[in-house]
Amino acid sequence: MTLLHSRLLELLDYNPEEGGFYWRTTKGSKAVKGSKAGTRSPSGYFQIGVDGKVYLRARMVWFYVHGRWPEHQIDHKNLIIHDDRLSNLREATQSQNNANKGNERSLPKGVSFDPRSGFYYAKIKKNGKSKFLGCFKCPTRAHEAYCNEATKQFGEFARFA
Repeated sequence: MTLLHSRLLELLDYNPEEGGFYWRTTKGSKAVKGSKAGTRSPSGYFQIGVDGKVYLRARMVWFYVHGRWPEHQIDHKNLIIHDDRLSNLREATQSQNNANKGNERSLPKGVSFDPRSGFYYAKIKKNGKSKFLGCFKCPTRAHEAYCNEATKQFGEFARFA
């Protein structure tokens, strides 16, 4: 059974400055009135157990504030997945959410190097499909091609680093 909005309001208070929930009533040894609700999952997202079901805190924030569950995913604008302040959250399709990911490699986002040819390749992915943007002699030009296409494809969700 899905959590009802009235039940959420009955059990929890949301603090918009920090993005956390607090228990309104004592429900057991781990859910004490006034204590912070939730734990961090192995993937780093906060989750809260209510009535035997576990919910992602970011989705609960959306539901708490808007009175409806998000249709798609919740994206963290600043890439900090435990920052569940409403100002940092937005509804996003999987493709939009994927566009707003950082790059942990040494090359710019959207760029790969082929040592056999000595060229840098630019590509972008949307809705599970890769689009080849060209091959370049330098990574800067390949990244420019990626940035231009990312802006066209993802608008405000585009991330360039």
